Amino acid sequence: MKKKCGLVLVVILLLGLVGTVQAANINGWGYNDNDQITIPTGNDYKAIAAGGLHSLALKDDGSIVGWGYNGYGQATPPTGKDYKAIAGGTYHSLALKSDNSIVGWGLNDDGQATPPIGIDYTAIAAGGYHSLALKSDGSIVGWGLNDDGQATPPIGIDYTAIAAGGHHSLALKSDGSIVGWGLFQATPPIGNDYTAIAAGGYHSLGLKSDGSIVGWGLNEDGQATPPTGKDYTAIAAGYWHSLALTTLDTDNDGIPDSQDNCPTVSNPDQLDYNGNGVGDVCESTNIPEFPSAFLPATMIIGLMGTVLLIQRTREQ
Repeated sequence: MKKKCGLVLVVILLLGLVGTVQAANINGWGYNDNDQITIPTGNDYKAIAAGGLHSLALKDDGSIVGWGYNGYGQATPPTGKDYKAIAGGTYHSLALKSDNSIVGWGLNDDGQATPPIGIDYTAIAAGGYHSLALKSDGSIVGWGLNDDGQATPPIGIDYTAIAAGGHHSLALKSDGSIVGWGLFQATPPIGNDYTAIAAGGYHSLGLKSDGSIVGWGLNEDGQATPPTGKDYTAIAAGYWHSLALTTLDTDNDGIPDSQDNCPTVSNPDQLDYNGNGVGDVCESTNIPEFPSAFLPATMIIGLMGTVLLIQRTREQ
């Protein structure tokens, strides 16, 4: 292999409820020898990307800021306010513009910072010394270092997401399956129930539709052994570590707080007699007293929110 420099493959959208993107401030932690986690001031950021020793942030106005190691200019983004996505590789960076074209900057000894021409791209990924882009027709293009085939994507037009690792790449297909190419750790598990992918230095992750995570590849530090559970919503892979975002469930009833009608008290049945959006267990006055001649009703929730109460009379 040609180069093995440390890289962190993390691209995060700052998401609010129902998938809306919310401007926010940035927090950083970890190795900081080049000020890569010394965050610029402001609270108007909507996406972030971490490269090898540099960091990028996309602002709410569509401009990009960069900081950290800048020996190859990778932390000096182009000017302008027409960007909508960013990606950080080891020593290079990419940005997707509002017209769906791509720009690149930083180290370019393998052509990794020279993207193809076109205005039909929907996603970007920056790996160790190679780059990927997803086109609007569902096909993938790759460029840069290709010593392990990592920049030669498979043919096809049924891809929905891409990820670039140290010397390998991944793609998520429209049927929920994963394909990989490059080094050995690009061999994904069988199945078609995946919703997200992440490629690290020499390992990979897949997020399944049931909220669980699978990992494969180099595992000397446990980076490919994800925690158990089915409450994960996002994944990220660094060079030697992995991350996952878990759903907040304060009352541990299996219903995420964002969907729970009473997030502080366990109520897996989510009963809401008066339909006001607050669970019965969180209200002391919304459950009617039934006449002594009747047993408590069984509530059945039907289509479109209709409620059917089935009552049984006591035997006289």
